[in-house]
Amino acid sequence: MKKLFLYLFAVSLTFSACSKSDTNSSTSKRISMTVGGQVKTFNTISVTEEIFEAGTPDEYTDLMVLATNDTDTETISINLEKGVTGTDVIYYLSYTENDNEYYRTASFNTNVTVNDSSKNLKGTFSGTLQDSATGSTLTVTNGSFDINY
Repeated sequence: MKKLFLYLFAVSLTFSACSKSDTNSSTSKRISMTVGGQVKTFNTISVTEEIFEAGTPDEYTDLMVLATNDTDTETISINLEKGVTGTDVIYYLSYTENDNEYYRTASFNTNVTVNDSSKNLKGTFSGTLQDSATGSTLTVTNGSFDINY
């Protein structure tokens, strides 16, 4: 019986050590922005780490942030490379309200000020988002995020 327990324990450690992604939720941090004069706050936040080119000199990790508001009717999604800071390092940003999905345009600005090994992520964003299906646009101001994941 001890051998069986030891075997199952060793197998479970093996599988947990080989995970290629890590998802954590953060309820104490936030993402916020102003759209059409209305402040939007996203408090339910999950961050997924995904490793690419594992085991090669080109290995890197992307962070995929997904956040929803308290009523679960709006979401914001942000993707960037882990450990990279500066302007326009966020390569993907979308905002969904009801069935409309808006994406960043060329006039959208981002600035990541903290992206460190302590799993802290801070920055700002603003500019124009566009719904690719309808062509309608939204202007975002005062966008910011402060996440510990």
